[in-house]
Order: sequence, then structure tokens, then C-alpha cells
Amino acid sequence: MKFNDKFKLNKKDEEKGLKLPKYMSKELAELIGIQFGDGCLQRNKNYTYRLYYTCNIIEKEYAQYISELFKKLFNVDLTVKTVKNKGCIALYVYSKTLCAFFNKELKVPYSPKTELRIPQYIQDNEEYLIEFLRGIFDTDGCITKQKDRGYIYTLIKIATKHKVFAEQIKSSLISLDINAFICRKNDKCGYVGYDVV
Repeated sequence: MKFNDKFKLNKKDEEKGLKLPKYMSKELAELIGIQFGDGCLQRNKNYTYRLYYTCNIIEKEYAQYISELFKKLFNVDLTVKTVKNKGCIALYVYSKTLCAFFNKELKVPYSPKTELRIPQYIQDNEEYLIEFLRGIFDTDGCITKQKDRGYIYTLIKIATKHKVFAEQIKSSLISLDINAFICRKNDKCGYVGYDVV
């Protein structure tokens, strides 16, 4: 898949050394999965555009992995900051061009992420789909144990608040011969979420 070359770099992007990829790749598919999980595209009122990731403060190695992957794909160093009062590591870069590329070309929505859908070009390519799911699992997934009538089960889950997205993840896993089902969950505050198990 070849990308549109309509995205022109401004002076600040050139100074950063930003390079947009010309073709889709498995590594980019993984980064898009990470973006759908713990990333966001911000379009602020003061006309600033920021691409942003957050990791748990104990996930320093994973934050480093995201930073290195981003550098490899876009030739840009993410700013990395530890935000102790929120217990997270923030990684970000300001760039209107980069945000437009993610939104228009890669089909990543701007925040708030009110509705998520796996992009069609990823659904249509098994290699990209596998890497996208890897990125989603690394950010919104977990391995847990559950007790039921004296038995202990090991479960692999991906959590999301988006019903259609959960259904797409389930269908994608089944297409890869991985059995999956969805559990709906509610909390005391009225939050509704979905675990793809």
C-alpha cells in the first residue's frame, strides 16, 4: 500500500527531521495498534497539534520501545516525560502534518476517541492485522487468572469501551484461528466496557 504524497512538511517539521513513510509496513501497523490503545491525536483550541502516548510509570522499557519504533518510522525523537502525580510516562511530538497524516492517511481518529474502527486496509491484510493486534494487546491487553468452581483459568483479555471495536477484534482473532468471546462489564459509576477474551 503506497501513501499519498500530498502531505507537505513545514519548516518546523523539516527542522525536526520528520520523514513520512511512503509505504505501509508491519511496524507501522503495530504502531497504529499502539495509537488506538494508549495514544491520542490532539487538536487544541490554540491551533497546536500533538501526537501523544502514555505508558504506566513502571513500563519504562515499553516507553523506550515506542520511542525507538517511532524514530525508525518517522525519523523523529518523541519528547519523553515522567508525570509522577499521574503515575505515567508521556511521549509526544507537536506536528500538524504528522497528525494530519495519522488522521487522513492512517485513519486514526482525533481525540476524544468516541468511536473506534479497525481501518479497512488493516483488516484486508493478515500481516498488518496481526501487528495491529499486537499493538492493541501491548497497550490495552492483559493476562489474568480467574477462579470458577474450584478451577483456575488463565485468560488473555483486551479491554475497550467501544462495542463495535470489540466485535471487530473478536472477529479478527477468530479469522486468525484464535477462539474469542466478549464480556460486557459495568461498574458502579455507570461505565460500560467490553473485554475481548
